[in-house]
Amino acid sequence: MSAESPIDLGEVLAILRAVRRWGQKELAAAMHLAVPTISDYERGRTVLDRETLEPLVEAMGFPLGAIDWTISFLRRFAAHGPGGSEAEERVAAVAAELGFAVEDFFRDLLLRAVREVRTLADREMAPALWARLEPYSASERRAVVEEGAKFRSWALACWLSEESVRVAADSAARALELAELALFIAERVPGSEIWRFALLGWVYAFLGNAYRVGGDLPAADAAFVRSADLWEKGAAERGPLDEGRLFDLEASLRRAQRRLEDSLALLDRAIAADKAGTHRGRLLMKRAKTLEELGRYEEAVATLRSVLPSIDGTREPRLLWVLRLNLLENLHHLGQHEEVAQMLPGVRDLTVQLGNQLDLIRLQWVEGRLAAGLGRLEEAEAAFEQVHGELVARGIGYDAALVTLELAILYAEQGKTKKVQELSEHLVVMFQAQGVRREALATFKMFCEAVAQEAVTAELLRNLLAELRQAGKM
Repeated sequence: MSAESPIDLGEVLAILRAVRRWGQKELAAAMHLAVPTISDYERGRTVLDRETLEPLVEAMGFPLGAIDWTISFLRRFAAHGPGGSEAEERVAAVAAELGFAVEDFFRDLLLRAVREVRTLADREMAPALWARLEPYSASERRAVVEEGAKFRSWALACWLSEESVRVAADSAARALELAELALFIAERVPGSEIWRFALLGWVYAFLGNAYRVGGDLPAADAAFVRSADLWEKGAAERGPLDEGRLFDLEASLRRAQRRLEDSLALLDRAIAADKAGTHRGRLLMKRAKTLEELGRYEEAVATLRSVLPSIDGTREPRLLWVLRLNLLENLHHLGQHEEVAQMLPGVRDLTVQLGNQLDLIRLQWVEGRLAAGLGRLEEAEAAFEQVHGELVARGIGYDAALVTLELAILYAEQGKTKKVQELSEHLVVMFQAQGVRREALATFKMFCEAVAQEAVTAELLRNLLAELRQAGKM
């Protein structure tokens, strides 16, 4: 920011209020104003002049000189990201230049307040920036980012990263597109190199997550390796970036790789990092899913039932859907088919309401499993064939391999030997492409040998499925 640049007095007000640790409601009450009036000043919806600002500052107990000092500070403050040891050093340097005794006033509070206000403003602006970018093609968006400094925003990169997770339920390709754009922006965000390292480390985890959703586990693993390296390099300036989110996303990858104990450990770290408990319910749900894949179904059911009362289905309908679907799957594993059948209609209604095609496919997968559990093999076969086709069409390799394995089991139980052999040959290729470490899976070796000898049995297939769910060696 140059010395000639005009300073938004609304931002000065927001910073001083943050220093005092007052909410907008407290300031409005002290001045006998409506809360929206204070909000409009701070967000620039109403122009705030010096004459109006002064009594607001005095009401908070500051001398009027605090206004000029804050303006000078903002004009001289070097451009840094929301984090920054360099920025902290700059506080003392600017104070000395201005002849101001930091020990007597502001001190680290000013830096913290500037970060809070700027971070909030940046986050609020991100959806509007995306609304302007969205109509363009992928290549055009990159050109706009290159040309427009306001689009090179750390908050926009973070918003797009989280958006990639939200859209992944319906489109893996869309998730990857948004994560790649987030990375493109993060590489061009202004600020210190250390801050950019931290931001890139954070965004790379979301890129890895998008690869995971699309079934490309090797690419996902490489992205998380890159994420960890950059995140460590940016350790001194992580600012508002949530480390727990990285543990959370990596846990999903480790679960998909069948490194289930690693996934549990990462989820425990994510829960510990969530000091406010904001994400506790969702993280416990993911933990329950991992317990399920370890074959610890009763623990998983108990965890899901404990979380259920805390989920607000009106505010977070998809989170409720995920919980209920996972509960269905665990009850199925425990052989409680009647309860599953009773719950299914409600879950299907919610799935239709949400309108995500991939959710409908996953529900159909559960319905196929229920049909198989009840001995309705032809119905289960039809469901699995449909799910298999849909997953293959979407390029979701790992899940397609799993449902193919379940379909092969059904074929074997019905004596459809030729179809079993065809699917088994296909399975060898699918699982190898997903990084199966055969030396760690004795059952997989036996399976490969049986395929070569055209001697695959339902029992061998079931053993392989159990191994893949529980061994954690994929």
